[in-house]
Amino acid sequence: MTLSGGKVTINQATLISSVNLTLTASSVTGVIGLNGSGKSTLVKVLARQLPLSAGTLHLGDEAYDKYNDRAFSRRVAYLPQYTPSAPGMTVRELVSLGRFPWHGALGRFTEQDNTAVERALEQTDTLPFAHRYIDLLSGGERQRCWLAMLLAQEAEVMLLDEPLSALDARFQSQIMALIRDIAVSRNMAVLVVLHDVNLASRYCHKIVAMKSGRLIWEGDSFQVMDSAVLEPIFDTPMTVLTSPESGAKYAFSNPEKRDFL
Repeated sequence: MTLSGGKVTINQATLISSVNLTLTASSVTGVIGLNGSGKSTLVKVLARQLPLSAGTLHLGDEAYDKYNDRAFSRRVAYLPQYTPSAPGMTVRELVSLGRFPWHGALGRFTEQDNTAVERALEQTDTLPFAHRYIDLLSGGERQRCWLAMLLAQEAEVMLLDEPLSALDARFQSQIMALIRDIAVSRNMAVLVVLHDVNLASRYCHKIVAMKSGRLIWEGDSFQVMDSAVLEPIFDTPMTVLTSPESGAKYAFSNPEKRDFL
């Protein structure tokens, strides 16, 4: 998936401008930046939820507008920031919805569909409660179920808009570890919008940073853990520390830092 010169203007307000981005297979790309920097707009453009005002989008060798909705959904899976409630729906029923692009509303559910659903339930460790109602699960369990639905879709690109919102630290790490495993094991290109740069650097392969609708930095995940990189992104003094035990780096806002201008 490749976006070149992407621009979105709504009511004379430019939401993103001059954005170039390529997503590659077996890789997780994390998108970081301040609130209002254009992260969600970017994801919606890639998911065909918002049209481009300028620029081009390609999926493989074909332009986006060459795909009808079903053909596009077979290749790109999208999880919005706010997932709808699913009253009265079991986990298995929700995950089975991921097969809709392959057989339509009236198509027969085939053995291939069953296999895709079972595989998705197993990989997300949601098979043990596949019979339970989705709305009665914990936040972390529900998020794994939504990811299972996307996996059942058997797409090659997965777009996730803030999938960790409202989750505690334990579930955040579990979900990110699962997302990384999905990208590698299924040879998928994954883009995920995140607020926590520490999670982004730990679980993503590549990171891009947005500010005022523009992509202002991109690089390998380990490269972002530098105060000189982070401070212009978040407009705040940052300190990066290295764990003496693991060697991992952790960043945090430090308003008492004296050398921030």
